Amino acid sequence: PIYWEDPGAMTKLKPGVYCNAGGKITLGTGNVEGMITLVGAEVSLSGSDYNLTPYWNGVLAFATSGSPSAIDASGSNGSWTGIMYAPIGKVKIAGSSGLSIASSIIGDTVVLSGSNFSLQAAAGELPLTQIALIE
Repeated sequence: PIYWEDPGAMTKLKPGVYCNAGGKITLGTGNVEGMITLVGAEVSLSGSDYNLTPYWNGVLAFATSGSPSAIDASGSNGSWTGIMYAPIGKVKIAGSSGLSIASSIIGDTVVLSGSNFSLQAAAGELPLTQIALIE
C-alpha cells in the first residue's frame, strides 16, 4: 500500500516520488503526513492538517502542464515544505487558519490568496537557474 495508518495518529504516506506523468495527481484529504514528491501534468492538494516535506531534491510538487490549474493547493493548519514548480503553468495557493508554507513557488503565473497563513522561502534551496527535473 502507498500509505499506512497508526490508530489515533495521522495517515502516513510512504516516502517516495508519486508520479502520473500524463495526468493529474490529487491529494484531497486531511490529517496526512509524508516525505513525498508529487509529479504530474497537474497536481492538486486540498485539506487540512497536512505535514508534507520533499522526498526528491527539495521538490514537493512538479507540474508539467501549461494549465491554469497546473498546481492547485489549498489548506489550513499543518505545513508544506519544498519547491512547488510549474514552469509553464499557473500555481494557485490558498491558505488559512495557521497553514505554514516554507517553499519556493515557481510558475508561469503564481496566485496567492487566503488569510492567517505564513509563507517563507525554504532554507537551503537551489537557485532558480539550477532547478531541473531529470526523470
